[in-house]
Amino acid sequence: MEIGRFETLDRDIELPAALPIIMSFDELLIMPIIHLSLDKFFDFLHETRKRRNIGLSTSIDVIRYLIAGMISMKKEPWTLLDESLTDYILPQLDRLEIETLRHIFGAAQNIFAGGEDEPHCTVFISKLDDMIKNLGQMDKLFKISYE
Repeated sequence: MEIGRFETLDRDIELPAALPIIMSFDELLIMPIIHLSLDKFFDFLHETRKRRNIGLSTSIDVIRYLIAGMISMKKEPWTLLDESLTDYILPQLDRLEIETLRHIFGAAQNIFAGGEDEPHCTVFISKLDDMIKNLGQMDKLFKISYE
């Protein structure tokens, strides 16, 4: 299977085909442990892609980070997802228009709210919020209004 640069991972179609390519059999055994965080990651990607495309290689990087972190660092999946979103997704959101960032921020808050658990991906959400505030401050300097 050839995967192009601009293709995206879809949880139901491409993911099952791509997993054997990006992971060894031993790594596949860890999938049940990271299933929920991975599922929420794909929910977030789906919502984000309504405004900003996130490519296949980024999705693969996040998945690899989750798996490697579980195996080598013995960290919790939600901590690893938070770190990977901050390292791989956040830089791709830099310099987007404020309405796009607000959409992505809202999606992150809703998807990673945690339900009855504590909220997840709080570092990523906080840095995304900071990005929006900084852009708002810059816009005030140049008298740009989005209201």
